[in-house]
Amino acid sequence: NCAVRNSTFSDSGSDGVRLDLFCQEITVEGSTFRDLGGTGILLCGYGPGKKDVNKNNIVHNNEIYRVGRLFLHSPGIFVWQSGHNQISNNHVYDQAYAGMVIAGVRRRFFAPIFKEMGWENPYRGWKFSEGTREHVPTIRWGEITLSDAKDWSAYEPYMHARKNIIEFNEVHDCLKQLHDGNCIYLSANGDGNIVRHNVTYHHPRGAMIRTDDDSHGCTLTGNLLFGTRGDLGIKIKGLNTVQHNMFVNCHLTTGRAGNTYDPSCVFNHNVFYFISRPATKGFHFGIDGMGRGLDYNLYYHEDGSAEDLLTEQRKRSKTKKADLNSDAADPQFVNLVHGDLSF
Repeated sequence: NCAVRNSTFSDSGSDGVRLDLFCQEITVEGSTFRDLGGTGILLCGYGPGKKDVNKNNIVHNNEIYRVGRLFLHSPGIFVWQSGHNQISNNHVYDQAYAGMVIAGVRRRFFAPIFKEMGWENPYRGWKFSEGTREHVPTIRWGEITLSDAKDWSAYEPYMHARKNIIEFNEVHDCLKQLHDGNCIYLSANGDGNIVRHNVTYHHPRGAMIRTDDDSHGCTLTGNLLFGTRGDLGIKIKGLNTVQHNMFVNCHLTTGRAGNTYDPSCVFNHNVFYFISRPATKGFHFGIDGMGRGLDYNLYYHEDGSAEDLLTEQRKRSKTKKADLNSDAADPQFVNLVHGDLSF
């Protein structure tokens, strides 16, 4: 029940505001975070276990830029093992790494339990020297009971970054010094996160929005993704829903390291709009195993190639069920140049 409002945090070596461990009903609002050594705003819960007590906080209407100046991997907003939060209307930009991260601990770091149970390690391809991974000491081993080494439902109760609402944020000009980062990034989070109505652009490489390893149960809807530099809009792993998003000069794809997309995902009612950039791989690629969940999308390319690209996408479909009701046509935005993407 605390609040930080209308404040400025600048020229400091570490984080701006940290909501540490047991933090609930805290509001961080209307403030500026700039030229910090670490993260702008950090919500830091307990590691995987039964202690789910960092939640129900609000991070609203803040401006965050040029943070992570000393610890380059620090995002503007970091939600770690924290859930049921509202992260809204923030402006995050000019970052060495990512704009926002919502994360927990991936399944492969639970390997000591596999050994204890006599299970074969299904993640043995990921080997790290003991004690070198930063997440392992946070796991509350005495509170963990797993019924299966791979079943996500066995892990989800310990993944406390769940049911966050990430909405109406403007995130751009990230990844200026590091690599493999995103405007909005989710990894090893609990179920029920919603990422909606955000605007992302001027991201040089990597995806603007990404659900990475052990990121499941997310809904990505109504986001505006402008490929003003890089051409990756959304990169999906796990079992998630991607609907009603606008991909302007950018693609939808998946990843291959760790895990990849689940064929039961839903990718529908999105608009892909290309001008002055080729779409040689198609409007989406790497998700050829999708079935009817990939459908009812609208594709347009100003060079007139959308119909042919859609035909090729249908041919690549291993199930022969994807994109059957999708169409190639001009969505006829009212005024794209001035940001009016109504039809």
